[in-house]
Amino acid sequence: MKLTGTYSHQSWDETVVEQINDQQKFSEALVKEEFEGDLQGKASIKMQLFYCDEGTATYHGFRLFNGSLNGEPGTLTILETGTWAADKATTHWQIVEGSGTGEFEGATGQGGYEAGHTNKVNWHLDISL
Repeated sequence: MKLTGTYSHQSWDETVVEQINDQQKFSEALVKEEFEGDLQGKASIKMQLFYCDEGTATYHGFRLFNGSLNGEPGTLTILETGTWAADKATTHWQIVEGSGTGEFEGATGQGGYEAGHTNKVNWHLDISL
């Protein structure tokens, strides 16, 4: 089934782990989001980012969604990988098999989003339950 909706950043707490030179750095971020659409709820993300220069980055992390689908509660973990370039994030999501609870038990699938500098992001997720 194809799910769509939006999420909004509630917080983004990023810490530089190592500054390599004037442009390159390695960072970690803790992010909180609120989901609307086919999925209703909140997500927490632990992400690692590598900035090649001021305008590009590569990142990955785990997104723990805690909410509901069709009013039925559960949790779901998504592995997120992506790049930031030309003021746009291009992100791929892969559901971590075996991570679903409640309504998401046994879930598999993938999705993602593309977004610029915006607080509200349109996402999509093809999911099998």
